[in-house]
Amino acid sequence: MGVVWSPEFGAGVWQKIFGRSGSSVFRGGFSRAFIREGTFLVEGSLPLNPGGNISLSRATNLTGSLQLTLGTLLRTPGNPNLSVPTFNDTPVYPRTLTTADSAVAFDPKLTSGYVDSFSFGYQRQFGRDTVVEFRYVGNRGKNMASLVSQNEVNAIENGFGAEFALAQQNLLNNDRLCTAGLVSVLVPSNCRSLCRISLATTRILVILLAMLEHYLQTLHFLVNCLRQIPRSRV
Repeated sequence: MGVVWSPEFGAGVWQKIFGRSGSSVFRGGFSRAFIREGTFLVEGSLPLNPGGNISLSRATNLTGSLQLTLGTLLRTPGNPNLSVPTFNDTPVYPRTLTTADSAVAFDPKLTSGYVDSFSFGYQRQFGRDTVVEFRYVGNRGKNMASLVSQNEVNAIENGFGAEFALAQQNLLNNDRLCTAGLVSVLVPSNCRSLCRISLATTRILVILLAMLEHYLQTLHFLVNCLRQIPRSRV
């Protein structure tokens, strides 16, 4: 669905803004498209539930009818690799679950999703060969199918979100101090004073500490190498 409107003002302020007849055009549109999920949504979800299928793969490290027999040809009569392995086709309840199993269910209120597309634009002519246009195009999907994990950790109610916001605020406060060129460092309480170190000095200290850490790591590596050298006795 679309709407087009070209204003026509004979004179006055509106004519100066929108121009003469045919110089300005307003356009708007709206459409809705439904999403066809197909059968893949069901086919890709139901097999994730335990007990839906039984693996009959053969391998050399398996036992019984699932063991792969080596040294045989496809044309060999009675080739055991071409026979159907024996398995129990009777469901067993309750089934023993493991941490590798998962359960997938469908919401009974599941409906077809859709996407709303809407646009709005304004076109203005200046002179005989110049046109300027502004347009906004947006899409909004609703009721779209998605997989929601029921075991997902709630980072809001467990207090992690509040701690993250506090750490973010501390980082912003430190950035303001660094931007001002000063970093405040508290000294022991007996001094009762506040030392201010310039940002350049702080960067030098950080570089020196990094060099010292690298030197200690190298020294520790050399000491371990010397310890592994066998000692000879005279």
